[in-house]
Amino acid sequence: MMVSLVDKQVETASGIDAVVELKGQKPHDVVPEAFLALKAGATMRKQDRSAFTIPDLEQLLFRPAASSIKYVLSATPELADSICSAIPWSAPAPAPDGAA
Repeated sequence: MMVSLVDKQVETASGIDAVVELKGQKPHDVVPEAFLALKAGATMRKQDRSAFTIPDLEQLLFRPAASSIKYVLSATPELADSICSAIPWSAPAPAPDGAA
């Protein structure tokens, strides 16, 4: 799905404009497609709204089971910034039913 972002580089193309992961994915599930999307010109943001870089992705693969990635990947930096602004990244998870 992430690689589908690159077709938006062509004005007449249609496809996906953004991929948002709020729950978190393991690096080995994210990095291959994110790498291709970044190489093709997509923008990927972290929770703190800083950009993911190729070296960031490489570092995540050193300990793939130890981390979970939350991100916004979009066809343009402007769209990534707009989506990141609308996400309450630090909002606490709702308590399970019956929990105090």
